[in-house]
Amino acid sequence: MRRFEVNIRDMNPFVNFKQRGVELPRGCKDLNDVLSKFPSPVFGWPHQYKQGTLADVRNCANRLYHRPYGEKTPFKQTLFILHWQKNVLLMATRDRGFINIEFMLRPSDAFVSEAITEIFGEKAQFTPSPIEGFQTVRVPLPESWEESAQLIIDFLLRAYGISEDDKFIFSFQDGTVLPHAA
Repeated sequence: MRRFEVNIRDMNPFVNFKQRGVELPRGCKDLNDVLSKFPSPVFGWPHQYKQGTLADVRNCANRLYHRPYGEKTPFKQTLFILHWQKNVLLMATRDRGFINIEFMLRPSDAFVSEAITEIFGEKAQFTPSPIEGFQTVRVPLPESWEESAQLIIDFLLRAYGISEDDKFIFSFQDGTVLPHAA
């Protein structure tokens, strides 16, 4: 049997293993704890993310639909809604005046599929995903930010069993989310 040995001198010279660990800061059990202990800057800074609850979905939807007075409207803007423990990653995208919500779906997610049918009905568009074993679901959202926020909240509650106190990470990105394939 071969033994695997690692020599610290062979590892990355820029990392000082005697000074810095890869652990979370003291008192933090996950990324949500880190974000709540070390609050993020307000939206508008380069790293446009913050931690919040379901109640913050309304504020984020409002921001996606309306920009502050005098702020230039980007061609495309995406709101990411993440909840790691419940495997939630939703993308609400404004592109050329149209707003859609997109997410990935496994065929085995029958409960999520039921929620899609119940909440979005025939508006939900299913396409094969570039990731094997998944489908991409895209749903056009209403013109009203209040209606859209309520649909997103209802979907999160029904499809993922989210509670009012669950913590999310919200992030805005202007422009293209991913580079186009060559």
